[in-house]
Amino acid sequence: MKPGYAILFTANLPALVAFYRDTVGLTLQWEHPDLVRFDGLMLHFAQPAASDGTPRQDTAWKPVFLTDDVAAAHARLTAASVRVRPIQTFDDRTGFDAIDPDGNIFRVANR
Repeated sequence: MKPGYAILFTANLPALVAFYRDTVGLTLQWEHPDLVRFDGLMLHFAQPAASDGTPRQDTAWKPVFLTDDVAAAHARLTAASVRVRPIQTFDDRTGFDAIDPDGNIFRVANR
Protein backbone atom coordinates (compact mmCIF):
# COMPACT_ATOMS: atom_id res chain seq x y z
CA MET A 1 0.00 0.00 0.00
CA LYS A 2 0.96 3.64 -0.38
CA PRO A 3 -0.66 6.85 0.91
CA GLY A 4 -3.33 8.28 -1.35
CA TYR A 5 -4.91 11.43 0.08
CA ALA A 6 -6.30 12.95 3.26
CA ILE A 7 -9.98 13.83 3.70
CA LEU A 8 -11.00 16.96 5.62
CA PHE A 9 -14.62 17.32 6.66
CA THR A 10 -16.10 20.83 6.68
CA ALA A 11 -19.40 22.62 7.15
CA ASN A 12 -18.16 25.40 4.85
CA LEU A 13 -17.06 23.63 1.68
CA PRO A 14 -16.91 26.76 -0.57
CA ALA A 15 -14.57 28.57 1.83
CA LEU A 16 -12.16 25.62 2.11
CA VAL A 17 -12.20 25.00 -1.64
CA ALA A 18 -11.27 28.64 -2.24
CA PHE A 19 -8.58 28.52 0.46
CA TYR A 20 -6.81 25.37 -0.75
CA ARG A 21 -7.19 26.29 -4.44
CA ASP A 22 -6.54 30.05 -4.42
CA THR A 23 -4.41 30.62 -1.31
CA VAL A 24 -2.46 27.38 -0.87
CA GLY A 25 -2.30 26.74 -4.62
CA LEU A 26 -3.47 23.13 -4.86
CA THR A 27 -4.68 21.89 -8.23
CA LEU A 28 -8.38 21.02 -8.37
CA GLN A 29 -8.88 17.56 -9.89
CA TRP A 30 -12.66 17.30 -9.76
CA GLU A 31 -15.66 18.70 -7.95
CA HIS A 32 -19.08 17.33 -6.95
CA PRO A 33 -21.71 19.12 -4.84
CA ASP A 34 -20.46 17.77 -1.47
CA LEU A 35 -17.01 16.46 -2.41
CA VAL A 36 -13.96 18.15 -3.93
CA ARG A 37 -10.69 16.44 -4.87
CA PHE A 38 -7.28 18.08 -5.03
CA ASP A 39 -3.98 16.29 -5.51
CA GLY A 40 -3.43 14.67 -2.10
CA LEU A 41 -6.48 16.18 -0.41
CA MET A 42 -10.22 15.67 -0.54
CA LEU A 43 -12.72 18.06 1.04
CA HIS A 44 -16.06 16.61 2.13
CA PHE A 45 -19.12 18.56 3.25
CA ALA A 46 -20.33 17.33 6.64
CA GLN A 47 -22.84 18.90 9.01
CA PRO A 48 -22.02 19.50 11.78
CA ALA A 49 -18.28 19.96 11.44
CA ALA A 50 -15.98 22.35 13.26
CA SER A 51 -15.73 25.43 11.07
CA ASP A 52 -15.24 28.33 13.47
CA GLY A 53 -11.53 28.74 12.73
CA THR A 54 -10.30 27.75 16.19
CA PRO A 55 -7.05 25.76 15.76
CA ARG A 56 -7.97 22.10 16.13
CA GLN A 57 -5.80 20.20 18.55
CA ASP A 58 -8.23 17.25 18.72
CA THR A 59 -7.08 15.39 15.63
CA ALA A 60 -4.25 12.93 15.09
CA TRP A 61 -3.94 13.79 11.37
CA LYS A 62 -2.03 16.67 9.84
CA PRO A 63 -1.81 16.99 6.03
CA VAL A 64 1.68 17.86 4.77
CA PHE A 65 2.23 19.71 1.49
CA LEU A 66 5.68 19.64 -0.08
CA THR A 67 7.45 22.57 -1.72
CA ASP A 68 10.87 23.38 -3.13
CA ASP A 69 10.96 26.74 -1.31
CA VAL A 70 9.65 26.68 2.27
CA ALA A 71 10.60 30.32 2.96
CA ALA A 72 8.76 31.55 -0.15
CA ALA A 73 5.67 29.51 0.75
CA HIS A 74 5.77 30.92 4.29
CA ALA A 75 6.05 34.48 2.95
CA ARG A 76 3.23 33.94 0.42
CA LEU A 77 0.84 32.50 3.02
CA THR A 78 1.76 35.21 5.53
CA ALA A 79 1.03 37.90 2.91
CA ALA A 80 -2.36 36.24 2.29
CA SER A 81 -3.16 36.61 6.04
CA VAL A 82 -3.01 32.87 6.69
CA ARG A 83 -2.19 32.01 10.30
CA VAL A 84 1.31 30.53 10.02
CA ARG A 85 3.73 29.37 12.67
CA PRO A 86 7.52 29.92 12.55
CA ILE A 87 9.69 27.89 10.19
CA GLN A 88 11.45 25.02 11.96
CA THR A 89 14.21 22.63 10.94
CA PHE A 90 14.61 19.11 12.33
CA ASP A 91 17.48 17.13 10.81
CA ASP A 92 17.02 17.54 7.03
CA ARG A 93 13.33 18.56 7.22
CA THR A 94 12.39 22.23 7.14
CA GLY A 95 8.79 23.36 7.36
CA PHE A 96 6.07 25.20 9.20
CA ASP A 97 2.51 24.68 10.36
CA ALA A 98 -0.38 26.79 9.14
CA ILE A 99 -4.07 26.93 10.00
CA ASP A 100 -6.89 26.85 7.45
CA PRO A 101 -10.18 28.78 7.83
CA ASP A 102 -11.82 25.82 9.63
CA GLY A 103 -8.94 25.59 12.13
CA ASN A 104 -7.34 22.49 10.59
CA ILE A 105 -3.58 22.54 11.06
CA PHE A 106 -1.49 21.57 8.05
CA ARG A 107 2.25 21.56 7.41
CA VAL A 108 4.31 22.88 4.52
CA ALA A 109 7.70 21.17 4.24
CA ASN A 110 10.66 20.77 1.92
CA ARG A 111 10.69 17.91 -0.58
